[in-house]
Amino acid sequence: MKDLIKLRILFPAHLAMTLALVPIFGVLRYFTLLPLNPNLTFQFMEGAWNWAVPLLLVGVVYIFYYRHRINGIQFKRNQDRAQDGLTMVSLFTGWIMLLLTGGYVEQRFGKLVELEFPSHLTLEPKANFYTIDSYEIPQNWGAMNSKWYTSGKYNSTLHFELLFASPFLNTTYEMLPEAPQVWYGVKFKDSMSNRKSDEEKEKYFEAFKEQCLKKMENWDFKQALYFKNVPKSEDFFLYNQAIANRINVNSENQFIILEAVMEPFADRVKDKALWIFLTWLIGTAIFLLILHYGKPRKGFLENYPQLRSRYRSWQDEVWDKFSFWKNGPVSTAFLWILAILTFLMACSGVLGGYLDHPFLGDWGALRRVEVNHGDWYRLFSYGLLSTGPFLGLLNLGIFGYIAGEMEKKIGPLGFMLLSVSALFFGALVSLYVHPMYWVAGASPWVLGLISGYFLNGIDSKTLTITNLKPWILIAYVGLSFVLGFFDRMDHAANLGGLSGGFLGYYLFKSFQKRQDYPF
Repeated sequence: MKDLIKLRILFPAHLAMTLALVPIFGVLRYFTLLPLNPNLTFQFMEGAWNWAVPLLLVGVVYIFYYRHRINGIQFKRNQDRAQDGLTMVSLFTGWIMLLLTGGYVEQRFGKLVELEFPSHLTLEPKANFYTIDSYEIPQNWGAMNSKWYTSGKYNSTLHFELLFASPFLNTTYEMLPEAPQVWYGVKFKDSMSNRKSDEEKEKYFEAFKEQCLKKMENWDFKQALYFKNVPKSEDFFLYNQAIANRINVNSENQFIILEAVMEPFADRVKDKALWIFLTWLIGTAIFLLILHYGKPRKGFLENYPQLRSRYRSWQDEVWDKFSFWKNGPVSTAFLWILAILTFLMACSGVLGGYLDHPFLGDWGALRRVEVNHGDWYRLFSYGLLSTGPFLGLLNLGIFGYIAGEMEKKIGPLGFMLLSVSALFFGALVSLYVHPMYWVAGASPWVLGLISGYFLNGIDSKTLTITNLKPWILIAYVGLSFVLGFFDRMDHAANLGGLSGGFLGYYLFKSFQKRQDYPF
């Protein structure tokens, strides 16, 4: 009987985090397969579909459903650790299933287009896969790029990747264009222990490079049974970078890269659908094994609505910051905008955290040339953007930490005046100091709010050094100053935002005094 109650408490949440998400993610992935256009800035990176979107979906289920149900299961020993173990099993199972689902949908429903010559590719609608009846590849002519990265515990393994690209020609008699549009891509991989010395790593890589170059000299370019169109991904950017350097042009990621597939097109799906189900069976078996050692909390199902609101954690405190019912409408709306844009920009390839990223202009970043051409909205839109997930989450966290409180203290109009002043003066100073530099990020805005927070605290005599919040804000100001030396934040914009916050607050106080003393 107790086992049945335990299943009634938590098994629906496990199903919601695993099986229920498969059709949702499958349909979402299906409608994003085509049109396939790697040049589109707002298209998600391949890594986003493998990591960010699946984790977002399972995270939503956890926040709104799973974490409340897990409190209905008790354990005699290591209560928190056992509950975390159950949660991780469900979460990891759901993520692996979505990862396999994405691969299945792409392979099963990806569009195959048959071409007579490679030049016809630019005339056809974008597709995932291609067959080309007749083509030629110039021998020993192409571009090369490399990538190094680490993996494993303590970054114990060093990986090498070499990417080669050669242009497609229609016939052997065709002259090589100045900037061929369609390229044949080949990738090689190898790895070694990362504990070796730098000299040994360099020697190993050079030997690997020589080996790959010899393979490319005798590469059979006609062995491909069909080609996969490389989607927007790190490999896609590396290929384009190599091609642009080889032919000395600014690629703007315009080249089409096709990688050869040596297996028959009919075998592309294989057992992916079966592995989705087997993953669920294995994950569920582990879940039930751990659940067996727990016991149901007495009266949990009968009093679930009341108990759900009683058990609060740090996740509830974070979620409260996004609630329109518990915070000011203006600051909460901007918090949602910052969170959504941070996620979308990271998924679209704005990852490094560096200023002057080439994609920033498409999102509304600030630069003098665009402002001179009439894009005045950039004087404010740059503050809603993110240059990478780390800085985006940092600014988002401090904004949520202070914005709601400031709106309650000075009202929605005062908050808007403070925000507009910080963003405007941050933009003016940045345009003067860095006229040809893309600038984006919420740090000038946040620093302006911090200025207002301290001035308000001094005016109302509520600012005390024994309170933790001022020290957290001071630490953020110091971190912003340090990151500016690494091109992660713009000192000029931050200084302007800080000054704009001071000015905006004094304008607010002046307006407030006029309202109190109209004569």
